[in-house]
Amino acid sequence: MSRFRRGAATAALTLLLLATLGIAPAHATNFGSTPCTGTPRTCVNLADNSLHTWYPQGTLGNDIPGMATAVQTAMNDYEKNTDIVTQKVQNATTDVTVTDYSYPPYPQFLGWVDCYPSSKTSGSDPNRRCDRQVLRFNAASPSKYWNTAAKRRSLSCHEIGHTLGLRHPSESQGGATSCLKTPFNPDKFSQVTSAHDNAHINAHY
Repeated sequence: MSRFRRGAATAALTLLLLATLGIAPAHATNFGSTPCTGTPRTCVNLADNSLHTWYPQGTLGNDIPGMATAVQTAMNDYEKNTDIVTQKVQNATTDVTVTDYSYPPYPQFLGWVDCYPSSKTSGSDPNRRCDRQVLRFNAASPSKYWNTAAKRRSLSCHEIGHTLGLRHPSESQGGATSCLKTPFNPDKFSQVTSAHDNAHINAHY
């Protein structure tokens, strides 16, 4: 059975296992798309399917050295820990383009995700799908948040999660062990998603 076809079966087994262990299934409050608003424009999006393709836009890693490696590592983590399949590929249907530039007007933003205004979308929030997304890392943010490989991996995990529908979890939603936890603390952070996050992804994709 391919990874694409076994998604539904895996989701059912995940929910059954959680019930057997006495663990409540993931709550929808920290999963689902959000409107693309604000300055800079940001949002959480659902992907079109379980194959999550990405490609560096421009010279990823020039403004934040090591970021390209961190993104690849985080993508590998998602593939290892969920039913998502990731692939680095450049074509007209690439799901996520990734950049790292300096955005001085927004030093408080370490990174953010947007749905390209020209992208094909379907459904409405919190179930809106975006076929083409852009993930931006901000070299103008304080370097203490991205100056080690571990921090870059955690930051990559966080922003990639937003391209798959993951929002910021509370402590009761596995926040303590999730890279999606906010605010992002450079001294106390997870480099990977939590079991709660993974259950959301597997149930949806």
